[in-house]
Amino acid sequence: MRARVRALVAGGALALAGCTDAATRIAYDIEAGAKALGSSTDSAATVRHEPSRWPDGCGDGYALEIGRGASGDPGKGSITVKCAGRGIFYTTYHLNFVVVPATVSVRKAAGEPVLLQLEKRGGDIALTEIR
Repeated sequence: MRARVRALVAGGALALAGCTDAATRIAYDIEAGAKALGSSTDSAATVRHEPSRWPDGCGDGYALEIGRGASGDPGKGSITVKCAGRGIFYTTYHLNFVVVPATVSVRKAAGEPVLLQLEKRGGDIALTEIR
C-alpha cells in the first residue's frame, strides 16, 4: 500500500510540474541556474532552455523578451513569450531569483533553444543576456 501511495504522490507531482506554460518553464530553468550559480565558486553560467510546444508552448517560431526588473521593484519586467501565429505567455516568477539590469530579447525558430547568461553581481544573480 505504501508503494502505491508513493507512486500516486510522485505521479501527481510530475503531472503538476508539467502543467506550465512557455514563460514559466523558462523561469524554472532560470531558477535552477541561479541556485546552482549561487552555490558555486563560478562567477557566471549559461542556462540552456529547450522549448516545448506542449503544454501551452509555441508550435512555430517565437519571440522572447525579458524585461528589466528586480523583486520588489514596482517597474519589474516579465518574461514574455510571443508565439508566431498564436499565443502569448508571461510570468515574473524569475524575479524571485535574478535581477534583470536591462531588457533583453531574441527571436527563435520553432524548437530552437535559448541560452540565458547569468552573472554574479555583488549579492545578486543578474540575467544579462539571451541568445
